[in-house]
Amino acid sequence: MQPDGKVIITGTVSAARSYFAAIRFEANGLVDTTFGNAGGVVTALTSGSDNAYTALVQHDGKLLIAGSGGLEGNQSMAAIRYDMIAPLSLSQWRELHFGTSEDTGDAANSFDADGDGLINLLEYAFGQIPTLASSCAVPEAKLLGENFVTSFPVPSMVTEITYGAEWSPTMNAGTWLPLNDTGGGSVHTFSVAAGGHAKLYLRWKITTR
Repeated sequence: MQPDGKVIITGTVSAARSYFAAIRFEANGLVDTTFGNAGGVVTALTSGSDNAYTALVQHDGKLLIAGSGGLEGNQSMAAIRYDMIAPLSLSQWRELHFGTSEDTGDAANSFDADGDGLINLLEYAFGQIPTLASSCAVPEAKLLGENFVTSFPVPSMVTEITYGAEWSPTMNAGTWLPLNDTGGGSVHTFSVAAGGHAKLYLRWKITTR
């Protein structure tokens, strides 16, 4: 079951041979025609018979199916992953990782559940797993030519975050100035001219919608 209530059933379908298969239903029980081909997907992984045994919806919404495949008497382990990103609200994300939709305890937006220096709200904003230390997987600011720049794509699963950035020459209170987002599409880019500054600092401004 996905965090949004949709249900995926996986298994094996057979004709002259067998194939991995999956179908997705809406929370109300109707076939979700936006998934695969009118609601379902059938995949051949080998030239023999493929048999699906288990499935998992990953934290990023992708579907992983595992089983066996190959010619009779020469079967091997087989797996496939489908890029079916499922957008998650912040409450659904907390439910997925902490078992509660409430902004409290270990699931609180301001709590750092895995102790990696990123509070849960930042983990959600950058598509991280809040129970697995991942501080090296967030965007970094870099000097590119004459500009100090941070640029990153928005994870497809994120739905309730507004991304902004500010810069300061000293980090002192009252010196932080907002930056315009010069990115396009799903990519956010913030930059500030580095010339004339002995030091320069850039920080994100992450807010919930």
